Amino acid sequence: MQNFPQVFACFTLLWKFDVPPKVKLFVWRAALKVATRDNLCKRGIHVLNDDFRCAFCFQVDESINHILFVCPRVSYVW
Repeated sequence: MQNFPQVFACFTLLWKFDVPPKVKLFVWRAALKVATRDNLCKRGIHVLNDDFRCAFCFQVDESINHILFVCPRVSYVW
């Protein structure tokens, strides 16, 4: 991971927040573990036809930020 010092600093700060442990775990897993197309690419896993667009709205590249906060189709779930 190229940005390890920055990532480590962010997660160190996250663990200090006074929020329930399940919230901390959700943020950590969402940031690092969710298999979005950009995370798959970072892990060296090729996606079909190298199409990184969101599988729900097909408008922009799929990232955890887009899936959780921006995607108009997924926002109805939240």
